[in-house]
Amino acid sequence: ANGDDRKLYKHLASVGNFFGDVSDDEPAIKKKLTYRPRHNVFSITGLYAPPGELISIRISKADLKRIGQLWVSIGPILNNGDANNEWVNGRGFPRMPIICNLFILTESLSPVYEEGDDYIFYIGSFLGGPIYLKNQVSSIYTFTVTISGAVRYNHYILGYTTPEEYEENKKSSAPYFDLEIWQNGIMHSGPKSYTNDINYDDCYDVAIYWQKVTSVSSQIPYFAPAQISVNMMYEPFIAAG
Repeated sequence: ANGDDRKLYKHLASVGNFFGDVSDDEPAIKKKLTYRPRHNVFSITGLYAPPGELISIRISKADLKRIGQLWVSIGPILNNGDANNEWVNGRGFPRMPIICNLFILTESLSPVYEEGDDYIFYIGSFLGGPIYLKNQVSSIYTFTVTISGAVRYNHYILGYTTPEEYEENKKSSAPYFDLEIWQNGIMHSGPKSYTNDINYDDCYDVAIYWQKVTSVSSQIPYFAPAQISVNMMYEPFIAAG
């Protein structure tokens, strides 16, 4: 404000989040992703934002105009856009209560940078975390984004992730893991340290099981809105156990 430089930094509270830290030697990458429109769920990007690092999001002006809004989250987030409130009282260890940053990117957002036919947005988080994105619910358009400055993290998407990609991502020091049944919007998330013994075939078996479960009922639990699929987060910081 008032012309002063604003800086993003790594917060001390980010140390040990998800029982690990991104190595200083972990290389940042540039990744281009194309998404088909989905119902009201966030999509895995396979990218993790290290705490305090600037991340760029590039999208064509035409794509952003068509989809209206692009929602980008750094850190675990519920599919309806709410942050998961991490209750810590009485649990014997400290944790920031809200550990995600949600950015709603639009043409009118300031600042927005233009480069030819593209818009470029810069985002980041003091705490870091996995990067997810979601198109505006009413959108029926495919869109493409290019994300730079983040690092790989281990994840599995049924029908998309190859064994070779899985093994490469497993080498990353980023401390998070995601498994997703893309067609149903079901996502399992948690610290990577809990999944060290899980191989590619294990991920496939788990994903097929949950694909079968969700083919029986799209409402798990039964009282949830049918248009919003379920996030399942596995870590001791989760509010409801």
